[in-house]
Amino acid sequence: MTLNCAIVGCGLIAGGYDTPLEDNYIRTHAKAIKNNSRTRLIAVCDKDIDTAKKFAEKWEVENFYDSLDKLVFKHDLGLLCISTPTNTHLPLTTKALELKIPCIWLEKPAAHNLTDLKEMMILSKKSSSKIFINYFRRYDEGFKKIKNYLDSSEVLSVTAYYTKGLSHNGSHLLNLLNWWFGELKEFNNLEVFQCEKYPSVTASLNYEKAKVDIKAFDHNLFELFELDIILRNSRIRVLEGGQRIEFYKVNTSPYYKEYRNLTLFEVHEGTYGLFMKEGLNSILNGEVINTLEEELIIRTSIEEIEREAGISRDR
Repeated sequence: MTLNCAIVGCGLIAGGYDTPLEDNYIRTHAKAIKNNSRTRLIAVCDKDIDTAKKFAEKWEVENFYDSLDKLVFKHDLGLLCISTPTNTHLPLTTKALELKIPCIWLEKPAAHNLTDLKEMMILSKKSSSKIFINYFRRYDEGFKKIKNYLDSSEVLSVTAYYTKGLSHNGSHLLNLLNWWFGELKEFNNLEVFQCEKYPSVTASLNYEKAKVDIKAFDHNLFELFELDIILRNSRIRVLEGGQRIEFYKVNTSPYYKEYRNLTLFEVHEGTYGLFMKEGLNSILNGEVINTLEEELIIRTSIEEIEREAGISRDR
């Protein structure tokens, strides 16, 4: 049976703008749905009807609308992708839950603030619908491989670099750190990079299994999302956002026999760009990854860190 799917929010992550159709990597909601034999993209929606129309033409979708109400009135959906700005997530998710759409694939962060998130959780518990939050690195085989390494070795040091704010790209980072290292126990050494759109924090975060230093940079200079993880007998470097992951192990130095060096023995590439494909497959297979409960942990940490750092912005 083919699952009827729709997208609300026809921007970049959904497959709009100049996202290439011929790219072998399935980086968008639209391409993942179109390329999956178990799903069918039957409608799209955007508050700008011209944007919705162009999106529909690009992806050869028959139906396009300028409101979710119009879309769901005419179509029976099995999956709704919500890829709109964060401050619209609560009303759109509320509508989807009221309509009992079985699967809701929600862009991160799930909510604009903790108040909205908690309201969303209350509504979700009253519904049979399932919400999947799109922290896409959790679907990637390379990051799963890192998890296996971390579970079998002692962590000595972790340094992470990011841009575009703690609440934005930083939420991806905290999602990974919670998955890998358990509960965040405390944070200190806060330094603020106060960007108007993306307020950021450099800090030391103490998790159950590791201490992590996160360092923020100005996204106007460059995009950055990388990690350097030192283990007792190995090292892992996450580069280019995760498109390249390097694994090092201890070997005897070829130059000085009494020295032991870390040498590169494996490079993981080629799966990062398939995150939308794997995310959709996870949903279709009933794997609940990135839940609202996990999101609550992340959003609570972000707001506590920002409050302690003195970051004030519209919530």
